[in-house]
Amino acid sequence: MAQDLKSVSIPQPGFFGLNTQENGIGLDVSWASEAYNTVISKDSGLESRKGWQPVSAPIAGNPKVVQIHEYLSGSGASEIHCATDDNKLWKGTTTLTDISPAVAPTAPNWKIVNFNNNAYAFQAGQDPLEYTGSGVYTKISAGGGFSDSADQVIGLLKPNECLSAFGRLWVADAAGNKMKVWWSDALLGRQWTGGSSGSLDLRSVLTQGMDTVVALRAWNGNLIIFCTNNILVYSGAGVPSSMVLVENIAGLGCIARDSIQEIGTDIVFLSHSGIRSLGRTIQEKSLPITDISKNVRDQLRNYVLGADLNKIRSVYSETNAFYLLTVPSASYSSWFTFCVDLRRPLDDGSYRVTVWNHLDPAAFCQARDDTLYIGSQGYLSQYIGYMDNGHPYQMTYYTTWLDFSIAQEHFSRTMPNYGSFTKILKRMNCTVTTNASTTVTLKWYFDFAQTALTGQITTDADVTISEYGTSDTEYGVAEFTSGSQTFNLSSPLYGSGKIMKLGLESSINGAKVEIQRLDILAKLGRME
Repeated sequence: MAQDLKSVSIPQPGFFGLNTQENGIGLDVSWASEAYNTVISKDSGLESRKGWQPVSAPIAGNPKVVQIHEYLSGSGASEIHCATDDNKLWKGTTTLTDISPAVAPTAPNWKIVNFNNNAYAFQAGQDPLEYTGSGVYTKISAGGGFSDSADQVIGLLKPNECLSAFGRLWVADAAGNKMKVWWSDALLGRQWTGGSSGSLDLRSVLTQGMDTVVALRAWNGNLIIFCTNNILVYSGAGVPSSMVLVENIAGLGCIARDSIQEIGTDIVFLSHSGIRSLGRTIQEKSLPITDISKNVRDQLRNYVLGADLNKIRSVYSETNAFYLLTVPSASYSSWFTFCVDLRRPLDDGSYRVTVWNHLDPAAFCQARDDTLYIGSQGYLSQYIGYMDNGHPYQMTYYTTWLDFSIAQEHFSRTMPNYGSFTKILKRMNCTVTTNASTTVTLKWYFDFAQTALTGQITTDADVTISEYGTSDTEYGVAEFTSGSQTFNLSSPLYGSGKIMKLGLESSINGAKVEIQRLDILAKLGRME
């Protein structure tokens, strides 16, 4: 009597995202051991990310765009400003106009904010700048009515961080004093003495010794001061002289200024232990911290250890429902971008994460018109289409290691555990949605071997759809919606082993690919 085929079915491959923390036998089949250049789709499947294409004409000298900011005037007019690694500042999109100050800066790592109809730019060791809506950026200290603090925070200390909130400018992370926060007079970005301007020394409020301020944020009516190993929450920042410390979260902080993003009612940031969420619960009136990236924690930390923290960038896109954190190496020779899907958390409070390794963004900006701008080599670019500047890129998905124990739930439980048997692979069935001819490369491994067995399947976007949604080709076409076809692909597999891992790779060349279902069929061999 022929033995029944045993199957492992994965109805939504990669539904839980990437798990590199526990990449062993017994993980839920919804995890992915690799998920490169992918995002979680609206249907909770795994699909290829979008690509990038230039918005601007090539920038003279081919510099890298390393910061992007959307300047909004008091009248609501919008301009895109960007900084390049040749230390220039530009405005525009298709055509870039040089708006660099008369005395060229010596670094491009600006933090730019909008305040009272102007833009203000700060970075460590550089003269703070302002832009008044026309002309070029100029030194704040050269503006009419400028007055500096007693310790010369603008003219001498030159802080790295700035915040526009509660009707004034706030700055921190200054050379020679990284434990102090300064604020300007109300609605006056050039006034740093007199009026309601002032400063706050944090040395008296930290419970675990010295620390350094990295970033500032306004959230839920509070001023949030992110230090490297502490997070301070002040209420009443509308009147800074009387604001009150209401929370001191010791032992956890932010390590990269530009990793912080507001995501609706929460804030996401990069800490020593990974990507974290600062969430306030009204019922408890406390600040629980959610470890968003716990399932890729070590992988992320290894990349961060090799990075220049000043070059880390992030963005929150409400349209795409993701938070992106790009971690370039110190020399920009390699990038890894972590994509956190924010539609819904997993049961343990973490979020689903995938990794991009070919986009190479040096900056991000989510504009008011919903354009997601990207800083590229020689261009201001945008996240759009399914090619990287006219070139294909590789989408990769791999299952976790499978021993077919899950298949036993659908067959006899009186037999010994399926994990004890050798599995003889027979076939793979896969449901893929795309709108162009696409070649899917299959790779599978046995028993932790490093050498893969391979196969290929090619879809045909020109398949004729019959009345009942089928075709006369070797695979079926299940449906046709919005220009995409859903293909039920099937391929023979071969080889045997006690455990196996299956991967799907596809070159994305102008069309989205979404993996919707995967079925792996095998026979049981001898028991070991």
